[in-house]
Parts: sequence; C-alpha cells; structure tokens
Amino acid sequence: MLNYLAVALPPETSATARLLAVQCALRTTASAHVYIPAGLLRGMRLSSSRAPLEELEDTRWLHSPTGEPSDHYRQGLTARILDATVRTQAPARRDRARAADWALRICHAKHIRVLDVAPRLLALALASHTPAGSTHGLVELDQLTRICGLEPRQLTDQLDLLAAARCVQYWTFEPSTEDLTWALTP
Repeated sequence: MLNYLAVALPPETSATARLLAVQCALRTTASAHVYIPAGLLRGMRLSSSRAPLEELEDTRWLHSPTGEPSDHYRQGLTARILDATVRTQAPARRDRARAADWALRICHAKHIRVLDVAPRLLALALASHTPAGSTHGLVELDQLTRICGLEPRQLTDQLDLLAAARCVQYWTFEPSTEDLTWALTP
C-alpha cells in the first residue's frame, strides 16, 4: 500500500497526510467509503488540524464532508476515496484491516511514539520492507524517499532520529547501488 501511495500522491504531500492516507486506504470499504474513529485520530495525533485532510482533498485522492477539526476530535472522520485504484489493491478487506492495525502499532511503538510524524512514517516504511521473521531490510533509497515524501538529506536525518530513539540499530547507504540497508531493534 505504501508503494501505491508513493505513486498516487504528489511528492510534496506531507508525512502527516501520507500517514492519514495509509489508514484511509487500508480501512476503505468496497464502495470507497472510509471512517476513521475520533480515538484513532487522537492516537495518531492527527485530530487537531484539518490540513492533512485538505492536502488529500486538494490532490483529489479523497473527499470528506466532515466539518471542522473539532468535529473530527468528537465524531471521527468520514470520507470517500476518489482514486478507484485503491480498491483494486490486494489484500482483501479483512487483511487490510489487520494491516491498518499493524501500521498503527508500528507508528506507536514505545521507541518512537513521541517522535514527529515523518520518522514514524519512515519507521512504518522500514518495517514494511523488512522480511517477516527478520530485523534486516534493504530498499532502494529513491523508493524510500518517494514513500515518505522526503528528500535524501531529510531521509538520512530521520534515519538518525530513529537510530537515536533505538528503533533502528543501524543503517547504511551504499552509493554504488543506491541501496539502503538497516537493522530494526527487535
């Protein structure tokens, strides 16, 4: 889903909007409707501003009739995803619901829950590109920057934040192959 969103959303889309889009895409129904409960928005620290929602609306990725940000805090967010491609993404609805829960748990792991949204989105991207049963991962730097909506320099700064927070044991970049490798903290 992160790779799909990297293509579907403009490069300048903020990390906050991308994290909201992940949850919306994973929680959408077959008719492209999505409901994000108020408690989930508060837990994601996305309830205080309408800016991420407006970003997604401006890109014509979704539309939300939900009113003011204070309404989100009390009632949750309702929206309709306008991009039909999201409904064709595997896996099935039940598996997407599990993935939404997994993504939320990754972004709120004890090591990183106090960090800003960008490093939490990066932690999610690293975890999703780490093979099951392993703590080591590998991905092209360009792909990771697209997923997170960051420039390479910003990405390395965020990786350093994750390392300082002990979410990542180490990370390295190989300029000849443009591959980024890492080891997540178990």
